[in-house]
Amino acid sequence: MNKVINDLKLNIGNHKVVVTCSTGVDSMVLLELCLKSLPKDNVIVAHVNHNKRDESKLEQDFLEKYCVDKGIVLETLVLPKKYVGNFQEWAREERYAFFKKIANKYQAKYILLAHHANDNLETILMRLLKSSSLKGYGGIEKASDVEDYTIYRPLLNISKDEIINYAQDNNITYFEDKSNGENDYTRNRIRHQIIPLLIEENPNIYQAVNNYSNTIFSANKLLEKVKVEFIENYVTVNTNNNIEVISFMISDFNRLDEELRIHVLFRILRKYQLSRVCIDDIYQQIYSSKTRVVTSINNELSMIKEYGKIIFTNQSLDHSDFYLKIDSEGEFNLLNNSQLYVVKNICYFKENNKTLWYNIKSLPIVVRSRRNGDKIKLKTGTKSVSDFLTDKKVPYLQRKNTLVLCDEFDNILYILGYVTK
Repeated sequence: MNKVINDLKLNIGNHKVVVTCSTGVDSMVLLELCLKSLPKDNVIVAHVNHNKRDESKLEQDFLEKYCVDKGIVLETLVLPKKYVGNFQEWAREERYAFFKKIANKYQAKYILLAHHANDNLETILMRLLKSSSLKGYGGIEKASDVEDYTIYRPLLNISKDEIINYAQDNNITYFEDKSNGENDYTRNRIRHQIIPLLIEENPNIYQAVNNYSNTIFSANKLLEKVKVEFIENYVTVNTNNNIEVISFMISDFNRLDEELRIHVLFRILRKYQLSRVCIDDIYQQIYSSKTRVVTSINNELSMIKEYGKIIFTNQSLDHSDFYLKIDSEGEFNLLNNSQLYVVKNICYFKENNKTLWYNIKSLPIVVRSRRNGDKIKLKTGTKSVSDFLTDKKVPYLQRKNTLVLCDEFDNILYILGYVTK
């Protein structure tokens, strides 16, 4: 463990750290190593009592006494017994929010986690089973920057057996979580059933995994550079009132090799946490023979392919449902902050910086959303409103809110925003 001690002295130095401690062997060994290598006044212990086992209170009491005896600060969070959804995911979110809060409270630069080499191997195998991004296949990073602090894992290259042996040799008290011996979770099944077979094949499996992770993360850094350059030059992101629209031209996308395109999709859509299977499906949609695709990817995200462009948005794809009967002069508010001004036999339509005027013979008139089957008379003959918008190459997100102006008998006179006669 001398390498870990030297690592802590070199990389942490005199900075304040939050040491996360569950009282298990991993975190207790990490805490002891921190006290051997760092000023104890800079060590803040953060403990989360998950309140799921009878032993939880005993473990909390032990850690409270331990920290008093060592003269170090302890911050504790006791989770409520009631929770919503998947416990593992919920508890993880609660833990990290708590660690962040403590780091901010003490202005700590580092949050130390006790992940070790076994954890890394388990994580890699889980991601291989479920599919992931290139970075995801690399497993757990030793250091990752999050806002104003760094999450650091000093034990990541140390095996579980080494940690247990160190605890026994140095008389370090720790607690065992009995649930770790159960096979209710995928991680536990990998730990108990698969990893022993890998160790039989290669006793140095953890060193091999460490080399693998380093190779993947190095390759990912090179890819990140290429991805960032492409996104900066060819991807447009517009956000307004929590509505996000991400777009790029397929011709520009074709500049990249196929695998790089996959990684660009992961990068620009990462906030939506899509799986590799989902990204692959998006890729197939982009390169399908269909010239137009309008589809929902999930409840948060939709994709549009049209006119050689790809658009991702969290905006609803549903057509607007607007109806307004006007039987007097005045100013009227329509969709998307547009207005219609009716003065005698003229209507002035204003949208953004564009103003168009339309003649009308009499009131009342009706402004409504377009419908399937709508037709309009042009100089060249009758044409469907849909075909008119297609000919004008009106984007889907714009055409879904297109309004028509009708006479009192619902005959379409004009398509608002366009010159039709």
